[in-house]
Amino acid sequence: MAVRYVLIHGGDLVNENMLGGMTRNRIRRAVEYAKADPEAMLCVVTGYSPDFPEMRKPMSLLMKKEIHSLGHDSLLFGPEREFNTRGELRMFMSSVPKDAKKAVVSARWHLPRIRLLIRREWGNAVAKSITYIASDDPLTLRLAILELLKWVYIFIPEELRGRVLAVFKKLFGRASW
Repeated sequence: MAVRYVLIHGGDLVNENMLGGMTRNRIRRAVEYAKADPEAMLCVVTGYSPDFPEMRKPMSLLMKKEIHSLGHDSLLFGPEREFNTRGELRMFMSSVPKDAKKAVVSARWHLPRIRLLIRREWGNAVAKSITYIASDDPLTLRLAILELLKWVYIFIPEELRGRVLAVFKKLFGRASW
């Protein structure tokens, strides 16, 4: 039987030692999926949140610990210096066998953007071959605004992204809300 590699996208942190509810929802949903699919191998990508510069351990280790507490194991890929959806996808796609079955777990409202990023970077055939697994993360007004801005960001030329990201962080970083 072929392994299906299942990427769990990180979501939020309460502090450097505690995952937020959105990330825990995604992990619970991935573990439910893995219990129903014995070939599933849960995966997380190593990275540090720029919102928590004091972090000594990457968020992925907290995720791995949570997965283990729910009775499952996981693979850890990384480190990825691009701490965002695109960076997680790039590390995941480069770490698993090209012809492997793949799945992605994230919020229902986040999955369409993930699908678009995959389509743009790896092509429509790859995007269609991936299983998309939705967690029921609530979409707050703040998250809706951020998600809209992140959709726009996809279409910004590469050379302008650094400047745009600096403005995003200033307006929507942890300290501004």
